This record gives sequence, C-alpha cells and structure tokens, in this order.
Amino acid sequence: MRARARGRRRGRPLGIGTISGIAASASIAASAGIAGLSSAVLLSALAFLASLAALPARGAEPPRPNLQGTWMLNPDLTARLSKDQQAQQGGPGGGEGSGDRRRSGLGSMGPIGGGEDHAAPGITDWSPARERHEADARREVVASLDSLTIAQQPGQVTITDQAGHARVLKTDGSKIRDQGAAGPAQLRARWDQDGSLVVEVKPDKGTRRTESYVVSNDGKHLYLTVTIAGQAGEILRAYDPAPAPPTPPAPAAPPAPAAPPPT
Repeated sequence: MRARARGRRRGRPLGIGTISGIAASASIAASAGIAGLSSAVLLSALAFLASLAALPARGAEPPRPNLQGTWMLNPDLTARLSKDQQAQQGGPGGGEGSGDRRRSGLGSMGPIGGGEDHAAPGITDWSPARERHEADARREVVASLDSLTIAQQPGQVTITDQAGHARVLKTDGSKIRDQGAAGPAQLRARWDQDGSLVVEVKPDKGTRRTESYVVSNDGKHLYLTVTIAGQAGEILRAYDPAPAPPTPPAPAAPPAPAAPPPT
C-alpha cells in the first residue's frame, strides 16, 4: 500500500480514463443497490466528474483567433479608416505637412508630448520640422507592411513582412531580441482579451511602438493598429487575404505511338 501511495503524485489531476472508470463504478454501484448511496448522491457525483472532464488540461493554451495566412494591404479600406479617425479627432489641421496626414495608412498627426527619444536632435517644440520628422518615422514603420505572412502555432506567432524579415514571437510575454532592417530591438508579444495580438517593440535606438493585430469575425480582414510612443493618433491599416496562387495546368498526356505500317 505504501509503494502504491508513493506511485501517485499528490495533486495530480485525474485523467479522462480515470474519470470514466469512476463513473462506471458509480453506475454499477447504483444498479447493485449499495447501501448508503442514494440516486441523488450518485447523480451529483457523476455531474461533478463530468465537469472535471470538460476542463482543459493544465498548461494548455486556450483557443486563439486565427491570424494565419498571407495578407495584402487594402488601400481603399485603409484610407477610409484613416479618414474616420481624423473625423473623430476633429479633422486634420492646416499648415505644412497636412499632405502627410492624408497619406493612406499614416493616421492622423498632431502635437506630441516631450521626451528626448521622441524627437530628432535639435527639434524640441512643435513645428513643421518636427511634424515632418514624425511623418518620416511613421513612413519608416509602415514601409515593409504592405504585405504580411503570419504563421501561428500554440504559444508562438511568426510575422514575416514584405521585405522577407521574419519575427518569431512568443505569446507568453517573453522578451525576444530581433535584428530588423532598422536595427536591433526588443520584442514582447501577448494576446489581449479582445483577441488582438499585441506586440511591443522597443528599439535599441529609436522610438518605442505598439502593434496590435486583430482579424474580423468573418475572417475577411486583418486590421493592424500601430501606436508610436509620444505621438498623437495611430496608424491604421486594413488587409485582405492574398489570392490563392493559380493552379498549374495538368501536363498534357504524351501522344499515342503511331501504329506500325502494315507488312
């Protein structure tokens, strides 16, 4: 008995087979009329065991939205999202740089908070020069995001941009070092409660940003929101699934051999 007790770990969850066996034993006991076990007690025990069987295994990741696939930028939908965002924020202001505000997918722009790492050297107050600097920073962020290929596995998502650079993200919040075209950066990814994949990007040199990826309920669109630290407004982008590559035609059957001439 002592050896058998040592063989079972304390607190180990019951497996499906064990639960089924207990349920079967309870059913046999009920049919045999074991004293002291009423039908109500047996039914309660069976209901409790069924609820245990329905619980996910310990450590298993709950189902996540499916972001997987190749996604191509939808310029029209992206422009509408940007226009709606500007309307909610009172519309773009006048002055130099307003053309940048109307660029598809760059989002609205406005005065930002201070911070030495948020401004170019020599640009400390709001000015047309600083507005141009921020527009350049936004364009740099979205330069390679016209197409995205996302591969999704339990606990891991890989995002490959148009330039072919792949970022392998651990969705448990682990810090990942990435060597991108703009230089090394620290990445952290997690699933948000609304189903978005949130990626925090902290470059060794440059401005921090947060990327949020979410797919529509019908799976027809992928939406990307980029928030740059210290800058007002967000970069909004919308994507469609890339069309499937055409199926190559089946090879033609070789011609039948000619019949031999009559002798």
